Amino acid sequence: MDESSIVFCIDISGSMCVTSEVKGKLQLRGDTSSRLASLNTEGVSQYQFGQRQDVTYISRIQSVLAAVDAQLEQMEKEHPHRKVGLVTFNRDVTVYGDACSGQPSTVAGDKLYDYAALMDVGHRHQLTTPIAQSRQALSKKLFELEETGPTALGPALVVSVGIAAQTKGSSVVICTDGCSNVGIGSLDEIKTDQDREGVEKFYSDVADFAVEQGTTISVISLKGDNCRLQELGVLAQKTNGDIDIVDPLDITKNFSNILSAPVLATHVSVKLLVHKGLFVRDDDADVDAVDTSSAGSTTSAVEREIGNVTAESETTFEYGVRSTHTREEEQAASNSETGDVSTNAPDSLPFQLQIRYTKLDGMRCIRVISRSQPVTRDDSQAEEGVDIGVLGLNAMRQAAQYAHRGDYAAARLWNQQNMQMMQRQAVTQSQQACLGAWAPQAEKLEHRLQMETISEISDGLDLDDDCDDTFVVPQQPPQQPQYPQQHAQQQQQQQQQQYPQQQQQQRQQQQQPRQKKQQREQMRKLR
Repeated sequence: MDESSIVFCIDISGSMCVTSEVKGKLQLRGDTSSRLASLNTEGVSQYQFGQRQDVTYISRIQSVLAAVDAQLEQMEKEHPHRKVGLVTFNRDVTVYGDACSGQPSTVAGDKLYDYAALMDVGHRHQLTTPIAQSRQALSKKLFELEETGPTALGPALVVSVGIAAQTKGSSVVICTDGCSNVGIGSLDEIKTDQDREGVEKFYSDVADFAVEQGTTISVISLKGDNCRLQELGVLAQKTNGDIDIVDPLDITKNFSNILSAPVLATHVSVKLLVHKGLFVRDDDADVDAVDTSSAGSTTSAVEREIGNVTAESETTFEYGVRSTHTREEEQAASNSETGDVSTNAPDSLPFQLQIRYTKLDGMRCIRVISRSQPVTRDDSQAEEGVDIGVLGLNAMRQAAQYAHRGDYAAARLWNQQNMQMMQRQAVTQSQQACLGAWAPQAEKLEHRLQMETISEISDGLDLDDDCDDTFVVPQQPPQQPQYPQQHAQQQQQQQQQQYPQQQQQQRQQQQQPRQKKQQREQMRKLR
């Protein structure tokens, strides 16, 4: 029985009134247009001259409220024991709770800058009524909301996490179309590097607290906005939530994806142990790759903190073969200790995965999975039957890590290299189907990376007056895992042939804003 809590943290600032044009006459849940039309007693046309009358204008707030109400209806049927809370924010933060326990409370003024006071407000609001009983009251409150004012996202986040943290396995879903500009965590008040560090620490601290309490934070940003996902991304990254930029008209589907998989365990960590002849590669800043003496001198290990997990949670590890020189030194050291003079390579290598987690009832558990995998020196045999889905997942994860650090060139190059590798290895029908499912996501990421790069250039972040190039590509492509010598040589040759072309293409793409600027200056001179 799912008795977890879900807190919807909804942006009702003034920018949520922006509308999208949809062909046809539609009516969303809670649509008030018919009520407003009754005020037009003289029957005068409300359309401007030349304005289309065969379309419906749907605002961002209408889309969000309709999507949330649809989720309430679905949860009432499928998870009637869940508890749902509502928090909204504009210039103030309003806490409705489950809409059945008294009047809503408002947080304003100096309290918006006080972390402890905001967390205390959240702790005082307990969700006690299951959705089966609170659904009608919540829906009524939803459709009474009106958009106005600035965006106190940071304070609303703290209050929402304070509410959800009272129950293990709970979730906070933030839906916003802008960046925080009021209260603690305000992004508009960043003037210096010290200010930026303080804001980043705030969001990181909130995420760390949520992880400790077994709470997941997901962020849905509406397309066409100025939401600062780089700062908000740490919330989803650390708590194993979701983060996405969506079209307001498709938001219902994204809510469904986020809420369809309940949290199964919290405080999850995964440790991978491999043979001494292998190494584990992981560029995650939260991961330390070490040789572990406790597991014996024959293994290397990497441990990763996952946090909260659902049935759909996935993670990947990369491993490779250590250099011949290193392997020979370790083999010699091992032989000198054991007196074994044999240098024959093993026919199989051991792997072990240790998964530690806490159940929602507080029970701490560990699961150990051990496997022995055969060894081959035949590249074609090694690539036969490769899992394209796993390769694609790892490629996206690593590219996202580069992008999160602001290294868009490395992210794009990594994305392109993995695309080429998977295109070469996708032979069977099922492999090609997996590649076909992954490719649109890779293209979407590539487009987003291009836009972020151009945006930074237009803001002057990568350009000065003395620089001839608008974008500097790293001198070397990102380091990839080492493989057997023959395969490594082939990959090196391919990279040497492809990298100059990719470098030239990227430079041409990033020089377009400068060329357009020069053209505009020439036109002004002619005038």
